[in-house]
Amino acid sequence: MLGQKLPLMVIGKSEKPRNYKEILKLNLYYYLNKSAWMTGKIFFDLLENLKKKMANDNDRKILLFVDNLGLVAYVIEDLGREFVSLVFYRLRQMCSLGLDKGSLLLGGSGKIVEIDESLYARVKFNKCKDLKRAQVWVFGLVERIENNSKCYMVLVPDREALTLLGIIYEKCREGTIIYSDCWSSYSNLSQLKNFHNKTVNHSFNFVDPESGFIFF
Repeated sequence: MLGQKLPLMVIGKSEKPRNYKEILKLNLYYYLNKSAWMTGKIFFDLLENLKKKMANDNDRKILLFVDNLGLVAYVIEDLGREFVSLVFYRLRQMCSLGLDKGSLLLGGSGKIVEIDESLYARVKFNKCKDLKRAQVWVFGLVERIENNSKCYMVLVPDREALTLLGIIYEKCREGTIIYSDCWSSYSNLSQLKNFHNKTVNHSFNFVDPESGFIFF
């Protein structure tokens, strides 16, 4: 079977609306809610009905897409949070496979690319048990273009010049204007590929008082 049309689900405000007997003859599910909104209870009941219908079809696999509304908590509680997390992780993996990261290039002559590095699992005030967690550096490059801008993010072992400059050289086109902070690893950027490096000192401000450059 290539596809199957499931019964329509209707949520109404009245327990027994007009022509209720005629409605029951139709191939649909009717639920009552004072606001005629989807609720967690209705959603979970709908899934239970679907599960019973598919119980005899052992070879069938269903991929269910849901948003992040609170009603999904009913489903998560029943399936288990570890299983749901695994499903979302696999979906993200599938989406990333469609991205051609290898040939991705940013910027170009006169175009702006903003760069920065971030440390994850950093602990505020250097206290508590999370100090034992591994520290992960992520390096990101983002185009400043109004429409169809691109970005590139990658895990890096450190934020030394040898590591970061190699990524910038590989992913940015010649003549790109690169916005950065004053981290020492970026000091030789202008010597690569005719890059133009604009900086702002975060110790004093996030807007360069001379050029008006805003670093987000």
